[in-house]
Amino acid sequence: MTLTPWHIWAAFLLDLVFGDPKRIPRLRNVVLAGIHFVENFFKEKGALRIGEKAAGALLAIAVIFLSGGVCAFLIFLSGNLHEKIGLVVLLFLAYTTLTMRSFGDASYAVLQSLQKNNLSSARSELSHIIGYDADAKERSDLASESEREGEAKLAKPVEGALLTPVKELTESGIIFFTVLAIAVNSVQGVVAPLLYLSLGGVPLAMAYKAVNTLHVAIGQKDPLYRGLGFASAHFYRLANWIPARIAGVLMAIGATFLFGTGLKTFMILFRNGLWPRRESLGMPGVVLAAAIGMTLRPPPPDGSALPNQALPIDIIDDAKLHHIKDAIKLMGAVACAMLILCLMIL
Repeated sequence: MTLTPWHIWAAFLLDLVFGDPKRIPRLRNVVLAGIHFVENFFKEKGALRIGEKAAGALLAIAVIFLSGGVCAFLIFLSGNLHEKIGLVVLLFLAYTTLTMRSFGDASYAVLQSLQKNNLSSARSELSHIIGYDADAKERSDLASESEREGEAKLAKPVEGALLTPVKELTESGIIFFTVLAIAVNSVQGVVAPLLYLSLGGVPLAMAYKAVNTLHVAIGQKDPLYRGLGFASAHFYRLANWIPARIAGVLMAIGATFLFGTGLKTFMILFRNGLWPRRESLGMPGVVLAAAIGMTLRPPPPDGSALPNQALPIDIIDDAKLHHIKDAIKLMGAVACAMLILCLMIL
């Protein structure tokens, strides 16, 4: 069944209405289970003998093609059973690639906890949407292992990673990293899925989601970007390079109408975001912060600095509660603009 503009509209509306139903297994968990299955299969068959980097590339390619292939098979099979069944399966799979509603709700939960001066609850809500506590432990373990091997000096932080546990964040730190997470989700949960749905239908969008899950499961666990995580980390950056820049442009356009900061946002975008060396998902964070009038630097020592080439006029307000709400509004504007753009592509 071919994806049409009507299908994308319907998937987008389904995400707005239902978000991420808790009773239905999350797509990410299904892909994670697939990753572990393929990884164990490779280990049993001795695939690691060819080298961890090559085995990691085979693992990533297998998971990506399996994710897209299984979705294509389900759509084909259900369509042959009955046209309406095929339509339901197609819309459901397309809808599960989008995470704007669920992420917006989770971000509002952080905001509501902060409004009640409940930092403990806010930290808990933040850890649910970004999962940095677990990541910090993984990086700590890897760093210790690197030191034992005499290679600690080569390690570098994962893109957008938190360098301290969530439980140590202050209010401004929680706000900053919530806004950063919204910026990343604007790419991973809105712009990129809609783009890949338009270009290659549900199988390509699912393959993209598999790339992101591979990065979480394998890629960002390797601060040296070696071994099993090497290919996953590079597939992740490649898959997000164009969507991140599209999101940056749409954020600048949305800032013009929502906050009247379009000119400054475009300046930040071109000065920081379009350089080839900039991190794919660090750039939208910089652009979104500029759009909503939040300082481009995280509150030290709670996090690592985003790419920043600020002029004196760019030094603006510290992180405030209203910045979370503004970031969610801008994510919604980006989603609407990207939806229109995708319909033009189709």
